[in-house]
This record gives sequence, structure tokens and C-alpha cells, in this order.
Amino acid sequence: MQAGYPCVWLSLWLAVLLPATSIAGPIPALAAIRTTRQIRQLTRDQANRHLPAVLRGVVLFKDESGFFLQDATGAIATDDPALAHQVHPGDLVELEGMTAAPDFAPQMEGRRITILGTTALPVPLRPAFEQMASSELDSQWIEIEGIVHAAVQDEGNAALEVTVSGGNVLARIPSMSSQVAGSLVDSRVRIRGNCGAVYNDRNQWVGVRLFVPGMAEVRVTERGGADPYTLPIRSIAQLHGFNLGQAAGRRVRIRGAVTFAAHGHSLVVADDTDGIYIRTRQTTPLAVGEQVDVVGFLAVGEYTNVMEHAIFRHLAAGRSPKPVQVSPDEVLKGNHDATLVRLQAILLGRSHYADRQVLTLQASAHTFDAEIQTPQASGFTDGLRDGSRLDLTGVCMIQPDESHVPRGFSILLRSPEDIVVLERPSWWTLSRLFTVLALFAAVIAASLAWVAGLRRRVEKQTEIIRTTLESTADGILVIDLGGTVLAYNQKYVEMVRVPESVLQTGDHNQVARAASLHWANPERVLASLQRGVANRDEHFDDVLEFTDGRTYEVHSEPLRVGGKSAGRVWGFRDITDRKRAELELRRAKDVAEAASRAKSEFLANMSHEIRTPMNGMLGMTDLALETELTADQRELLSVVKSSGDSLLTVINDILDFSKIEAGRLDLDSVEFNLRQRVEETIKIFTSAVQRKGLEILTHIEPDVPEFVVADGVRLRQVLTNLVGNSLKFTELGGVTVLVATESREPGSAVLRFTVRDTGIGIPLDKQKVIFEAFEQADGSTARRFGGTGLGLTISSRLVGLMQGRIWVESEPGKGSAFHFTARVGVKTAPA
Repeated sequence: MQAGYPCVWLSLWLAVLLPATSIAGPIPALAAIRTTRQIRQLTRDQANRHLPAVLRGVVLFKDESGFFLQDATGAIATDDPALAHQVHPGDLVELEGMTAAPDFAPQMEGRRITILGTTALPVPLRPAFEQMASSELDSQWIEIEGIVHAAVQDEGNAALEVTVSGGNVLARIPSMSSQVAGSLVDSRVRIRGNCGAVYNDRNQWVGVRLFVPGMAEVRVTERGGADPYTLPIRSIAQLHGFNLGQAAGRRVRIRGAVTFAAHGHSLVVADDTDGIYIRTRQTTPLAVGEQVDVVGFLAVGEYTNVMEHAIFRHLAAGRSPKPVQVSPDEVLKGNHDATLVRLQAILLGRSHYADRQVLTLQASAHTFDAEIQTPQASGFTDGLRDGSRLDLTGVCMIQPDESHVPRGFSILLRSPEDIVVLERPSWWTLSRLFTVLALFAAVIAASLAWVAGLRRRVEKQTEIIRTTLESTADGILVIDLGGTVLAYNQKYVEMVRVPESVLQTGDHNQVARAASLHWANPERVLASLQRGVANRDEHFDDVLEFTDGRTYEVHSEPLRVGGKSAGRVWGFRDITDRKRAELELRRAKDVAEAASRAKSEFLANMSHEIRTPMNGMLGMTDLALETELTADQRELLSVVKSSGDSLLTVINDILDFSKIEAGRLDLDSVEFNLRQRVEETIKIFTSAVQRKGLEILTHIEPDVPEFVVADGVRLRQVLTNLVGNSLKFTELGGVTVLVATESREPGSAVLRFTVRDTGIGIPLDKQKVIFEAFEQADGSTARRFGGTGLGLTISSRLVGLMQGRIWVESEPGKGSAFHFTARVGVKTAPA
């Protein structure tokens, strides 16, 4: 147990007793991490494995992207905007989720949160800055004390820059207004929040950030002045020297003339005693020489003190101070830091950066830099030539070594007017002469090397082209605009069977005439070739047939050199085997289509020739049964009627099966009332159920849609087959029809139909066979129950057309349960 967390232990005890309020859906119960310390001890790779975690603790800081949670072992960050929206600082919660490490440190990704109650925030730690900077206390609840140096924006949130013992802390307070933030500058404050890191794109620590829940966690122990311009004015020399009356870490005020100004970045101000470098974010434009009032915080600079987080106000216009004429040796004595100076030097070179241009200069064996802002330079420095003697005016900035002894300096130039060219160098120097001669020699050597290399490349490319021509399976012929043969490969010679002596003449017309001796249609092909030669930009294809049965595919493209037509390329491909295969395939297709047409015609004839007389026979039998008959005659006619119905059922099954096998059965989807259709189907079997002394039940789940879009006739046919089968094989008990929703999507649903009976059951080895055509569980000639064996086969095929499946669960002596699914469209019931 760690000291400093009594409220957390109280929170965890209350969490056990208080009722929970669920905010999100449950996640699967798994072995989970239980403390924040365990998560913080994970490596980055381990945390990114998304290990399950369940934490109980108090919510500290929260914003739009997440919140911090603290338990008895410490605190951890949670990245989940949806959950952050539901909680507030002081809430006792149970958080379920997974570990993660998306950026700087391990944290928690929430999935479900339960509010257990509320409590006071825990007692914070009071660490040293070194502990915060080591990232040891990342995410932990701490308290800092320091002076507010600036009010800023941190990633769109209001924040304070607080200087504490050892460094600076960026305190983010989302609920704080800019007016309140500005009023806290120069105040000594105590702030509580979660310790965090300022890190770069490589997740490397670059600073300390404090996440503060609200202004209630900010306590002002010493208020800064309401008007900073009422502070006493101090001389710049006092700021650089011993000053017994200066309050440590508080604002100071100076007054002087501007000697240098970088808009929104920095300025240099000098009074009668000295000059000082000032950092500021204020964007008010200033001109050199203006008198200004400056208020800021004193800080240790590179060589002398500087002012940070400064604000200023304009007092009056003025003239630029007169620069001090110095030499580099005098500057390196250290007496001219932040002073406007003037000196002469030789230009050695120039460097360009995004926001400034830097001149490298030399004077009295000393090398130094002079820099000017790019907008002010406006390309002026590009006209300066190396070796020019320049007269420079600017603010001197001393660069010390580790012992704080001046080792160099730089000059801050204010405008192009600060650079005066005293002497320009001669262009023709000895070094440049040697450079020009060396350049000519290099150009000549490079040209010779380029010519030699080009020759090798041409030879290599020529060989590659020749190899490519010979390696292709096509015959290639290339001619120019005048009809002269430029190139051909050996495959072309073998295809057209033209003597080599004719090809070597280079006359394309002579080659074509020699090759046409083997063509089946020479006149048409010669005309096509002549058209290709005449039309320079035409692309065309043709088929070349030989007298010996060979067939070639001919393709012609313009030969272009430099974007202009320079000839034509002919390609010849042997497609003899492909043509033969296409012919055989066409013949087989014609035979198959003829067989399919014959089958369709046979089915149509069967439907008319068999069912029409059968319906007549059954109709006449019904009429005969309605007349006065003897008992024997009525019995005989009843047997005829029953046998005719059975025969018609067999014929209908065979014809339906034939249509399905031929692929000529299409579903006709319409909208209908599903419950009404199921009830109508069941009513068909009322007399059969009563005759056998059975019962038939129907149960439709409440979530089954009432109106669906499907082929109601085929759906009814499947149900009729299954219910009829169940009644046929059931002697005691009854049949139950169940309808339920298996899955549902927008606009559609998958329904599951179950027909369960208490009949004789089906052996396991026969359960798959019964869905095959003309197969029955009992296939013997002495079987008790008749039928074609097509009912289940037709049902199986119809279910497949309805994007479903059918199966059976059965055990001999215990009945059977036939299940099938079907995808249907879902419609809302009409008003």
C-alpha cells in the first residue's frame, strides 16, 4: 500500500457497496489485469497486445478525448471519447477494457464503464521537477507550485506556462477562459493535476505537461499585479548585475529604444546603461528606434540575462541609436553583447534557411555569421559575391564556451540597409581560371566517355531487340514507309515459307507475292496488306488462311519514331489449334442446345398429354361418385379416385423435378402475410389429422415479420411436403410447425421453419440419402409407406433457390424434426 491514497481506498470500498449504473454493453469475462501499476509496468509491445483489464478507481482529469483513472496503485490514462463524455472528476467507476500504447506510455482503451458513486479527489504527490521529467510519474496525481509566466494554447485548450523549481510545466486547463488565464500571469500558484509528457513525433520526451480537471484545482498563493506597467522601471544594467531588491521569478519592467525586432519572435532593447535580448509572442509591429515599455521574466541567457514571455507597449517614435564602431577582437572581450555595433568584414559565403539568410564573414582572422530575416532580405543577399568587403551594422550576440568565456559572436541584421558593399572582388581570379580549365577538361572527358558508353548501349540494345524478336512465338516483320523490309525474325520465315533470297532483297511487295502462293485467299489478303501500307496510322487485324489448313492471326501497328509514323510492324500468330478447338466447341454447344430443346419440348408435351387426361379422369370420377351407386360401385370408384390422386401427385413431382434439373424453374417473389400463409397450409391437413386421430400445432415466434416478400407458392409447397411426410409416418401424437427468425438485416431476414413429429423416425445412415432423387429410408418393394421419393428432393432444391438449407434431426422410434431456412424480404404491415 502506498501512502497518499486514502481516498482511493475509501473509493474502492464504496465501489463494492454502491449499486452500479451501466453505461455501455458488456464485454466477455476474461482473466484481466486489476491494477494500474500492472499496466504501467508493461512494455510497449506487451501493451499493444490489447490485454484485458478491469480497474476500479476515481476519475481525475477528463476532456473530449479521454480521462485519467486512479486506483490504490497509481493512475493511468484512458483514451475513449464516448466514455469520457459520461463521467466527471470525482466519479468512482469500474472500467473494463484493454491495454494499449498508441503514443508515449502504456494506457487503457475502455470498452465498458460502470459508475459506482462519487468521492473527493485523492491527496496529490509533491514531486521534484526531476521526477516529473524522468517520466517516472507519468499519469500520476501531483501538485506543483510556481509562478505563471504565460497564458497559452495547448492543442486547442487553454494552458498556463508555470515556472517551478528546476524547470517549466505546461498546465492544461480546458475549462479556463483566456481572460482568467491572462489574469494569472505573474502569480504564484499551486496546481493539482495528472502529470503528463510533452513529446515529439518520435514519442520522445521534450517537456512536462499537467492535465488539470478545472479551476477548483488552481490555488493562487500570491496574486500578480493587475497592471504590469505599474511595476518600477529598472535599468538594463541592474538586470545584468547585482540587485538585492529583485523578487525571484517575478516580472520586471524596463524602458528603452528598439535596436532590433523580429516580428512575433524577439527584439533587442537598449537604454543608456546596456542592451538586452527579449523573447516575446506579441505581434505588434515595431520600428527600429521606437521607445517601448517592456515587462517580462528574467532568465539566464547564453551569455547574459534575457527576458522571456515579454509584453510591450509603444511609447514614442524615435531615431535608431548610433552604432558602436568595433573590431572582432574588441567584441570578443565580451563588452558588446546585445549592443548595436558596426564593423567591416570579407564575405566568405551565403546560406539560405526557411526564415532567414546567413552570411559567413571573416575579419582579422575571426570568422562569424550575420543573419537577416528572409522577408527583409528580399533576395538582396543573392547579389552579393564572395570576396566582397562589406560594412555591417547590427546587434552583436556573444557566443560563449562551456566556461562562459566568449568564443565567437554573430550579428543580427535588421534590413538590407545594414549591409554596405565597400569593395567587389574581380571575377577572374587564379582559382576561377583553374576552375574553368578544369571544367572544360571535365566536359571533354565526359563527352568522350558518353560517346563510348552510348555506343555500348546501342550495341547492347540492338542485341536485346534481336534476341527478343527471335524468342517470341510470333512471326515479326518490320517495314519502312517505302515498303523496304527493315527487320524480321526466324519465326516469320518458317510461317510464310518465303525463300531467304527473296527476304534479303528487302522488297516487301516481292516478299508478299512469294508468300501468297500458299494462301487460300491471296487476292483479299494482298489488298488488306496494301491498305495497311497506304494508311500509315491505321491499326487493324486480319486472319490469314493457308491452303494446307493453317490459320494465322495478323496484327499490324504503325512504327513510330519520335512521335511520327516511320513504317509498320506486322505480327503473325498461329491460331490453327485454337480455331479447331473453337469449331469443336461450337459443334458440342449446338448438340447440347438441341438436347436441351428436345427435353423442354418433351416436358411440355408430357405436361399436356398426361396431366390433362388425368384431370379429366379424376373429374369424371368425382361426378360419378355424386350419382346413385351401389356400395360396391362406390368403393371401386373411390379406389380409382384415390389412385388417380396419387398418380397425379407422382406426375407433378416428376415434372417439377424435371423443371428444376433443367434450370427452368424461377421463383416469383411477391408480398404476402406469412402467418396467414402458414395457417392456410396447415388447414389443408385438417381432415387427414382428424382421420388419424392426431393433432397438429403451429407456433410462430413474435419477432417473425408478419409481411414478407418471397415466392409464397414454393414456400407453401415445401411446408406441404414436410407436413405431409410427417403425417404419413406418424400414428400417435401429432405434428408441430415452428417458425422463428434466425438472423435479420436491413430489408431482409433469414427464417427457420421446423416440422417436428412423433412418428417412426429415420435411421442415421438414411438421413442424408432421403434428400436425393428417388431415394427413401425404406427402399424395399415390401415397404409400408409409398411415394416417389421426390418430395424431399424437390423441397431441398426449392430451399436452395430461396438461399437456404434443409436438414433433419431424427432417431428411430422418437420422431423426426425437419428444419429448413429461407431468406425473405421484410415489409412493414400496411396501416
